[in-house]
Amino acid sequence: MRLMRFVAAGSLAAASLGLVAAGATAADVGDGKLACNRYEICFSKDYPASKYQKHFYYGANHEGYVWTDTSNGYATNMAVRNSASAVANRDGSCDVKVVNDRGILPDSTITIGNVPDKVSWRYLDSINDANDRHERFNC
Repeated sequence: MRLMRFVAAGSLAAASLGLVAAGATAADVGDGKLACNRYEICFSKDYPASKYQKHFYYGANHEGYVWTDTSNGYATNMAVRNSASAVANRDGSCDVKVVNDRGILPDSTITIGNVPDKVSWRYLDSINDANDRHERFNC
């Protein structure tokens, strides 16, 4: 009986960890709408078509996030990390720095100024689409 309770408790703990991990990957979804709206930091996988996007309100490590297909609103299984081609910064108060984390080498970055009143995409060509994370600054 004691062993059964121990196994059940372990299974419950493992299931809880799975829920926490799933929640973390979906934690920042911007306003949840398909358009890149004011106050969001928007990434596009396939700019200029921009069929696949991911929107954030805050800075984030891109590990675990996936693209949303804006034609149908469904999440894809394609990772956001290291696959963005452009970003639009509609944050409203901060600049955004997209970071390519190069390990022991200095990070390469690109800074995107704040353009809250319109969607103004900027290519990530100078960091070769290597978007490990983004940070808000100059707020």
